[in-house]
Amino acid sequence: MGVDYTASCGIGFQLRQPQSNEKFENEYDGDFENFFYGEISNLIDDSEDFEYFITGEGNYVAEEENEIFVVVNGKLSDGWDEMKKKTAQLHTFLWNLDLINLDDTPEVVGGLLVH
Repeated sequence: MGVDYTASCGIGFQLRQPQSNEKFENEYDGDFENFFYGEISNLIDDSEDFEYFITGEGNYVAEEENEIFVVVNGKLSDGWDEMKKKTAQLHTFLWNLDLINLDDTPEVVGGLLVH
């Protein structure tokens, strides 16, 4: 049995479960990854400025949970001011969805998705 993995990284945020979301609790039974794919991922897919990726070994080891990250889609060669503008927009977008805390700051994030 072999192990495959995908590496991902970027500038952005690790998402957390919503703190007070009835849909998350009732319709998705607190399953964050299903909630993300059912309610959030399409909003990010519609944006040219953001992208997401999953890390962890939850696809390989059923008892483990994966982590979800949303990052700015762009290059530092686009200019630092442009990257700061996009990260500020991303912060507001994710905070309005209750997926990060107000005082969270963008970081270099990344990891492996084991499958």
